[in-house]
Amino acid sequence: MSVDQAAIANDMTIQIALVNEAIADAGDLQTASLSQLQPVLTVIDNAVAVFEADAAILDAAIDQVNTGGVNPDQPAPLNIAALIEQASDLSQLSTLLEATAYLGRAAVNIQQATG
Repeated sequence: MSVDQAAIANDMTIQIALVNEAIADAGDLQTASLSQLQPVLTVIDNAVAVFEADAAILDAAIDQVNTGGVNPDQPAPLNIAALIEQASDLSQLSTLLEATAYLGRAAVNIQQATG
């Protein structure tokens, strides 16, 4: 199964830009009030939801064929292409999971800072 990695990359870019915008709107996070920080948490929660949905798409594509599209009866170039596609999906999934973890950590830091 082929995944639209460009669309997923676009999702990530948009969500990260929205988080950056929310942080900029809040100003200095160390001195921001609860009312200034709440929109940041909301945007982070929304971004995490998008990242998790995209990760599920990649995960489904990776798990769809238990051999990663490799078949001993097909020509080597087809097996190589299948392995490259699986590696690409795994790489993007890894990036999504890392971004999700960073956003989660940011949310925890903001929540702890607000008491």
